[in-house]
Amino acid sequence: MRLRPKHGASLLICAIASSANASQVFSINFSSGANGVTQFETGPNNMIGPAGPSNNNQLQITTIDNGTVSAYAPSKAGEPLGSTVTSATQSYSGLVDFTWASTDSVTDNSDAEFDWYGFMGASTAETRQISGVALVHWYHAGQYYVEMLPEFASVGNTDVAEIRGIPAVNLGATIPSDMQIVVSWDASSNTVHDSFFVGGVLEADGSATIDNMYGANPPSYDKPPFPQDEVNDQALTYLGWQDYTGDGNDLQTVWEVNSLSYYNDPNGAFAAVPEPASMSFLAGGCLLALKRRGKRA
Repeated sequence: MRLRPKHGASLLICAIASSANASQVFSINFSSGANGVTQFETGPNNMIGPAGPSNNNQLQITTIDNGTVSAYAPSKAGEPLGSTVTSATQSYSGLVDFTWASTDSVTDNSDAEFDWYGFMGASTAETRQISGVALVHWYHAGQYYVEMLPEFASVGNTDVAEIRGIPAVNLGATIPSDMQIVVSWDASSNTVHDSFFVGGVLEADGSATIDNMYGANPPSYDKPPFPQDEVNDQALTYLGWQDYTGDGNDLQTVWEVNSLSYYNDPNGAFAAVPEPASMSFLAGGCLLALKRRGKRA
């Protein structure tokens, strides 16, 4: 059963972090090719498509909700971080700027298509060594929807921890050409914070400490010491994408990626989100943006 989008009030956003306080490890575009992005796990599909001038200076990434072939053993692709990031002691954040050339346009709200973006480590399983977001796509009454599920897991001490219940985003009748996702981890407080933007405007947001995130099997694993064990065992080496067996319907999403950025602090990626083209202004170090949510289906 899919969560339905909800009405949302206008929000006042104050982004107090500045890019001057962030340490950017890399920020890449794809005007000349894949720029280091590589497929490092081979599951049901070849993920990396054309890039550079022949593809509008974007990188094409194809994900699949794999059910027929290699269920729960996804293909994975991403940009190497340069060294292993251990969540017990290291904070990080990542930003992707993108659109979808195509996504689920057939399932209505009785079914959906899943894929995944964020930080990944060495594991063939879809919910191991991950810190990022599962994305749930569906199409209803001529409108595209996406739901964001922040996820965190290492070797499975707590199964996969999730933030559930974030209202779905109504993207409208046409997929927006300018979207951003930020995934963030603050090692000082064990806090996951992930956000989805359209044109630099916040549309979905989830934040929680690892102790308060949902873990399914069994519930007793959500209690100390297991959540901290999960943090201690996490080791991440890439920022990118993976297939995700959700409904297992073999539907695909085609990403067209403009840029990919990695910071070694929890705030840098948020500060790097492009300022909205309208309805925003910068004052006293705070970005004030008035946003409207889509209509409920």
